Amino acid sequence: MTIEAVREETRALTPSASTVRASRARAKKTLNQTREFQKGRRATEASHLREAAALFQMHKNRMFPTIHPKMASFFQLPKSRPSSTAGTT
Repeated sequence: MTIEAVREETRALTPSASTVRASRARAKKTLNQTREFQKGRRATEASHLREAAALFQMHKNRMFPTIHPKMASFFQLPKSRPSSTAGTT
């Protein structure tokens, strides 16, 4: 293989300037989107952390919020059923 043939092959494999620019633009756009997603995720995590800290302080100080009556039944243990079927098989 001659030097000229290697040069031609190298030129054919080298990306054009427009391809490189387009690739860089896509990479920059992807990076910016990733940063925005991370910013939103961090804000959500910080909010959850503040809520958890407030609940922990209420628990620590025994200042529990009142539970709405409709929700209270959800937190109660189920009533035991009579064992009238016990011993029958």
